[in-house]
Amino acid sequence: RTARNSLERARISEERYRLISRVSSDYTFSTEVNSAGEMHLSWVAGAFEEITGYTYEEYIASGGWLAHLHPDDIDKDAQDMEILRRGQSVVSEIRAYRKDGSLTWVQVSAQPVWDTKRNRMSGIVGAVKDVTKRRQAEEALRESEAIYRQAIEVSGAVPYRQSFDE
Repeated sequence: RTARNSLERARISEERYRLISRVSSDYTFSTEVNSAGEMHLSWVAGAFEEITGYTYEEYIASGGWLAHLHPDDIDKDAQDMEILRRGQSVVSEIRAYRKDGSLTWVQVSAQPVWDTKRNRMSGIVGAVKDVTKRRQAEEALRESEAIYRQAIEVSGAVPYRQSFDE
């Protein structure tokens, strides 16, 4: 009877975790390093399919993380990996391609899993959040400000600034 109660509590806890993960704007992940030093995505949870457009199996089959990075962000990812290999956490924003070919900005928060016996990173755990809308809003604001500055320069007008010293 105790074993049945424990199993039921575990089932309820797992279901609660799955529900929370599904409504999260993020996805969490765990990556393992094999004996050859290669990274392997071991699991994902949360909004993975919503952010990437892929199922876990499709993502792995299509090349995994590096295969989906924007070419201009591969060096940034390599720098982040070096930081992780030194045992430090990383938070960065990079671009990745979704299954439909569209580009998305993601914020990656990653923490190395440390093998104390070998004194090296044995994996990574982390979270990925889609920050595309925020990045688009920032870009739209920069463009709007540039147009405003150009209009002021072309018109020869001086922007109105109220002085509070008067």
